[in-house]
Amino acid sequence: MAVADAINGLTALGFGGAAAFAGPRLERLGPRHLVVPVSGLEDLAARVAAATSSVDGVVDARDFNGHLSLATGPSEIVDLAVGIPFECRFDVNEVALVASTPDGYRTLARFEARSDVSGRPPGGADT
Repeated sequence: MAVADAINGLTALGFGGAAAFAGPRLERLGPRHLVVPVSGLEDLAARVAAATSSVDGVVDARDFNGHLSLATGPSEIVDLAVGIPFECRFDVNEVALVASTPDGYRTLARFEARSDVSGRPPGGADT
């Protein structure tokens, strides 16, 4: 039932696209993960958390830490890349409900934004 509740909450979300900013440099997250921090999605993350808050165990108590994972490896290898400059901007027009399993990740459902970052319907066509 938890998955159905999460899908219902996210279906009702009706979010507009968001602009995300990655950078300004590569960082370590934990002992073995190389990431690039991402900002600009804090409001969307809060709305997703609120939309799924009634589902036990779906939203944990950790603070949102927007990032893109680049690599996982020995800490001495990750150390070589930490601090390398990297910057980009990208649009977020979809939210996915993903299950973490012992074999990896599995996408359960996808939710398209009702508009892109500029406010146009998805695909950029004016209607």
